[in-house]
Amino acid sequence: MLAMPRTARPSVDERRARLLALGLELFSKRAYDDVSTDDIASAAGVSKGLLYHYFSGKRGYYVATIRELARRVISVTELQPSVTLEDAVRTSLRSFVAFVRDNADFYRALLRGGVGSDDEAQPIIENVRQTISRRILSRAGVTEPDRRTQTAVYGWIGFIEATSLDWIAHGHDHDEDELIGVMMSSFVALVGVRLAQPN
Repeated sequence: MLAMPRTARPSVDERRARLLALGLELFSKRAYDDVSTDDIASAAGVSKGLLYHYFSGKRGYYVATIRELARRVISVTELQPSVTLEDAVRTSLRSFVAFVRDNADFYRALLRGGVGSDDEAQPIIENVRQTISRRILSRAGVTEPDRRTQTAVYGWIGFIEATSLDWIAHGHDHDEDELIGVMMSSFVALVGVRLAQPN
């Protein structure tokens, strides 16, 4: 009889990535206080000791999961270099809306307070906003934006957060194309107009 090939043990990075993916799923379905370290370890098929080794416990695991959520948002909102700014933003929004739809509960919990509003989580969220803001300005060729332009871009990002939360709260009551249309209209009206003006 032929021996079955041994399955390679996952590397540290692979195991950590799997745990973070699990965290996104767990905290999208249940509130932070409702998830115990026993729950996490059981769902992941690992010991609590291993969880503490990687993340220093439940709190560290949660914050690492927030960082993973932030990393994914930054990744899906990349702006394509070979199209117009408006087309690049539209494509980015399409990816973002799909991401919000798939991670609705966790995304909503983070932006509406709770654990996500504390001293550790809030800077992670703020870094996402600042990264997207800089990305838009850079893609528009604005290397030294004045304060009003910075405010316009940052304010638009806040609008995107608010409209996406409203869309979640109302059970996706209009389709994604309609939502993206609203977001793009605000981009043209607020950001596009400002970028077209001299400093």
